[in-house]
Formats: sequence, C-alpha cells, structure tokens
Amino acid sequence: MYIVVIENTAKKDCHEEYRLASCRFMNEMKEVPGVIDAKVWQDRNNPEQILNVIIWESEAMAKSNDGSLFLKYKPELKPYFETNTTRTFSEQ
Repeated sequence: MYIVVIENTAKKDCHEEYRLASCRFMNEMKEVPGVIDAKVWQDRNNPEQILNVIIWESEAMAKSNDGSLFLKYKPELKPYFETNTTRTFSEQ
C-alpha cells in the first residue's frame, strides 16, 4: 500500500466550504482505479487544517493517476484554499 496525505490550509473563515468540496472530491476519488480509500480529516483545534488522505494499492498506481479528477475539483476548491503540503508513506 501507498498513502498520500495532503495537508491543506483553508483560508480564514472558509474551512467549511473547503471541507465540503474536499469531501465531494474524496468521495469521487474512491472510484479511481487503484484507490482503496479516500477520506477527509479536520483538525479539531484548528479547523482551517484539513487533510485529504488517499490509500492506494501501490505507489505505481498512484503515480499512474493523471490527476484529471483533481483538475475537475480545482475550481471549486481554489477560492477557499490557502496552501498545502503533500506527504507520502509506503508500507514496509
């Protein structure tokens, strides 16, 4: 398995709109070949911090994804988005 964690920071007072759009994105992400699961997590102490966690069958499956689903949701996410970082984890 291969896990991608995208640590997003929503704009101040826009976290609910960003979270809802992220949920729609992750729900559809579950249908992408190679995706085992995709979820949204929100920091209870800092609601602007929202994680998108995608569990892939393998790193190769993740790397072969063309990103078209993200491009579909980008216009919906962008107005509420401030910054992000991406971390990846592989099973040992």
